[in-house]
Amino acid sequence: MIKHGNIFGVVMWSDIYKVSKVIKQPLVAWAIIGLFFAGLQTYVFTSWLLFSDLMPFSTGADGVPFETKVSAWVTQFNVVFLLVLCVLYNVIKSVREGKVAWDFLLVGGGLSAGWLDTVINFFNPLVIYNAYLINWGSWNSFIPGWFSNGGNLTPEPIVFVLGLYGWWFVLFGMVLCATLRVIKRFWPKCNALGMVFSGFLLLAVLDFVLELFFVFPGLYAFNIVIPNLTLWSGKAYQIPIYAPLIIAAICTPIGLLRFQAQ
Repeated sequence: MIKHGNIFGVVMWSDIYKVSKVIKQPLVAWAIIGLFFAGLQTYVFTSWLLFSDLMPFSTGADGVPFETKVSAWVTQFNVVFLLVLCVLYNVIKSVREGKVAWDFLLVGGGLSAGWLDTVINFFNPLVIYNAYLINWGSWNSFIPGWFSNGGNLTPEPIVFVLGLYGWWFVLFGMVLCATLRVIKRFWPKCNALGMVFSGFLLLAVLDFVLELFFVFPGLYAFNIVIPNLTLWSGKAYQIPIYAPLIIAAICTPIGLLRFQAQ
């Protein structure tokens, strides 16, 4: 005669085994994708370091305005300083909790994704950085299949980009999580879709505000835009209104993962 405890034990462990098999499949798939991009990044950076002259691009004959120079140095210092603070905070948090802090994963993910910043120019030069920012050329021409003309002539400010990517997703994830908690507390009847959409809009506004600090001083410019969907169209500081929406669409799922993990 089989005891009830054994029956429950068999059912429980068999269910766990089935669930674990279901979970492992997407984990393996994501791991393979991650290894592919890690290998691609290694190939691109290695080729760039070994086969390019690593010389900064010229700022041209017109010169760089004094206020742009000041903004460039202040901004680069700030993004690196915030990255250092973010790393130190998450190291301390990880030590205290005895496990890797979730935001630490976002820091690592952001840094590993920084090289993809230039992919926005894969087909056309949509965003152009000011060559006054610290750069050693760009790795565009070493990205397999690069289509855009003059990719090797577009500067990629590695200090600014990696510094920014190191804390960008952490910041946006924190803002989204805080927004969802506030909505859940003060408007408990708001459904999940309304909460996510509200968070999405707030992230779009946040990105737009940050864009102002980068675009108006001339640190980078949106080169190709849709005029009817662009603020200050035709100016050097033009900002397409769909750009913050795209950034928010990228950061919202990341923020939701962070919210779910808490």
